Amino acid sequence: MRMARLYILKEMPIEALEKYRYCLNNWCKDDQIGLFILLNGIGCIYLSSKDYETACDFFETALLINPNSTQTLSNLSYTYQFQGDLYSLEEVYNKLIVKAPLEKRTAELKKYLQRRLKKSE
Repeated sequence: MRMARLYILKEMPIEALEKYRYCLNNWCKDDQIGLFILLNGIGCIYLSSKDYETACDFFETALLINPNSTQTLSNLSYTYQFQGDLYSLEEVYNKLIVKAPLEKRTAELKKYLQRRLKKSE
């Protein structure tokens, strides 16, 4: 997994993804924390590659393991925002407002949703 992180730092997403996928396929399924980190990492690579649908799948799977991860919820919110999925974005915002009310991303979502929902009226 260290090599995958190194590739990310070097802005080599394809190589990072290959390493993460190798780790995912060979990871001990009992290590839920490790699986969560892998899934979130893979989701971030897809997010940065603008493959929002695939990123969303990985973030949602990671949240099945750790539903309290505000970082993963925040990552998921970006996928919904970039896809224009206001319904799902609002659901994530409602979770973030409870779990991380003072986080910058929560405030950004509140403003974004207020503007978008106002336009749709």
